[in-house]
Amino acid sequence: MRGVADATMVSEEVVKAGRIWLSAISAKPDRAPARANIIALPGGGHTCRYWHHPRKQDASLLHLGALLGYRVVAFDRPGYGTSTDAKGSGFSHDQQIELFAEAITRVCHASEADQLFLVGHSMGGILSIKLAASGELADLQGIDVSGVPYQFSDVLLTAMAEATPTNASRSARSLFYGPEGSFDPSIFKADNQVTAPVPPSELEDSSVWPKQFSAITRRVTVPVQYTLADHDRTTPSDDTTLEAIRNNFSASPRVETRRQLASGHNISFHHIARSYHLRAIAFFDEVLALQGR
Repeated sequence: MRGVADATMVSEEVVKAGRIWLSAISAKPDRAPARANIIALPGGGHTCRYWHHPRKQDASLLHLGALLGYRVVAFDRPGYGTSTDAKGSGFSHDQQIELFAEAITRVCHASEADQLFLVGHSMGGILSIKLAASGELADLQGIDVSGVPYQFSDVLLTAMAEATPTNASRSARSLFYGPEGSFDPSIFKADNQVTAPVPPSELEDSSVWPKQFSAITRRVTVPVQYTLADHDRTTPSDDTTLEAIRNNFSASPRVETRRQLASGHNISFHHIARSYHLRAIAFFDEVLALQGR
């Protein structure tokens, strides 16, 4: 694991996983030891910098997590960043789970903290749920996911059917963002930092997610917080949907479902990002507090 700090006190790192190196950014608290490790996984078409708002530092999950005592590592998923050319068509979800189980274990072993939490958005949220269900992460204490569809909207199905390997924010502004005024439009000037072409295999794997939802979520045995935006056009976010989601996590000791106000699918790029990230960290704080930590 190698890292070089930048001027924002967020470090760029690469982590070995199988035969590839996964790029990441990380931040740690000023005082050791960290309360726990937070591993953040971005969605399709986005880099690890989805979690580090390029226009609002105080909304960054990495800055907030480190400020509140956590070690935060946001990964580029396999097929992005340093592993873009490792496999032309991309990596299947099963391959990504195997690689992340190794990479996350490496990060935790190199850390002074044993406890682990996952934060995932959209496709990264699907992978977070699958990682939790796999049982591969022995020290996993809980997960927070956002923008993970329970059912695909007609608009999303059409977008997936017509998808080409292109920049996520330019091609899907109306799909991934809420109303004008709910986000800073200058976010699109940072496209080359926060978005990337989507590997074809990701879309193929994701297309079957709604059929897998029940079988996989019922194997998750850690606390879960699940957030859908009120203006998310990829999936319904009504009360009936949130109740169905809660019921599917039947083996989890605690399930919180929330509707994020004033946001579209990409919550972490909206004005409300700081509130959402603080809520995720508060959820992890509560999990640790209930353990007496």
